[in-house]
Amino acid sequence: MFLTNRTYVPDDEHYICTGAILGYRWVLTSYQCIFPLLMMGNYTTVFTGSSKSLSGRTNAINNYRLPVNLTPYLPIGVDITLLELDGFVPFDNISNLIKISSKTDFEENINLTIVGYSWYRDVNDTSTFHDARHSSISYLSQGNCENKENEYLMCVGGDVDNDDGGANYQANDASLILTEIDGDFVLSGIVALVVNGQLQ
Repeated sequence: MFLTNRTYVPDDEHYICTGAILGYRWVLTSYQCIFPLLMMGNYTTVFTGSSKSLSGRTNAINNYRLPVNLTPYLPIGVDITLLELDGFVPFDNISNLIKISSKTDFEENINLTIVGYSWYRDVNDTSTFHDARHSSISYLSQGNCENKENEYLMCVGGDVDNDDGGANYQANDASLILTEIDGDFVLSGIVALVVNGQLQ
C-alpha cells in the first residue's frame, strides 16, 4: 500500500510505486508517485502475486496494464490516492487470509495507522518478491516521515533518505492486496506498480 522509499527522478524509467488492490478493481497508492507518470503519458503496469507460496513458478505473477488517461480519485489526506483499474483483477491461489486493523490505538504511534503486514528484501536481490527476508507490521504514516524510530515503518507522506550507506534494505517493494470479506479487510496477496521496467 505504500510508495517505496525512492524519490521520483524525471529520467528514471525504472522506479516503483507500490499500492494495494481494494475490491478487485481499485488501487490505493501514493499520489506523488503516480501523478507524474500520468502527466508524462507513461504506461503503468500492475504486477500481482498470490500470498500462497509459489517459489519457482514463473506464472505466479500476472500483470495488468493501466490506461495512461487514468484519473486519480481524491487524493486522500496528503499523499494517498485511489485509482480505478481498467477491468477486474482476478485473485488466483489466494490462501492464508489475514485480518488487518485500521485503528490508531497505540500511544507511542499516535500518528500511525496499522494497515497490515509486509517484509523487506535486499534491493540488489533480483529474485521473486515471495522470498521474504523477515516479516514486520506495516504502518501508513499520517504525518512527516523524517523521524522514523523504527526502520521497518512505511512512509507515504514524506521523503526518506536511504543514501547514507546504512540502509541495506528497501521497504515494501512488495505490497498488500486487501480484500473485504463480510465487512473485514483481509490481506490476500501482494501488488506492485512498475513503470517502464522490471521489478528490481
